[in-house]
Amino acid sequence: MTELNTLILVLKMCGILGMQGNLQPSEAFDCRQAEKFVVEYHFNGEYDKYKDYMAYELKRDFGSKYE
Repeated sequence: MTELNTLILVLKMCGILGMQGNLQPSEAFDCRQAEKFVVEYHFNGEYDKYKDYMAYELKRDFGSKYE
């Protein structure tokens, strides 16, 4: 698994925990730091590209449930 895939997996888990209401403040901070790193390092600071990629990943994993 590549670094990007690992980070995306972590961010998906952050999203799931957030939707369930189980995301603690310290975890939310870690999730935000991971998100900032991914956007800066893997998407050259372009948040829209990151957002589109995450939408694609979530649709691929969970289907039309999140459309």
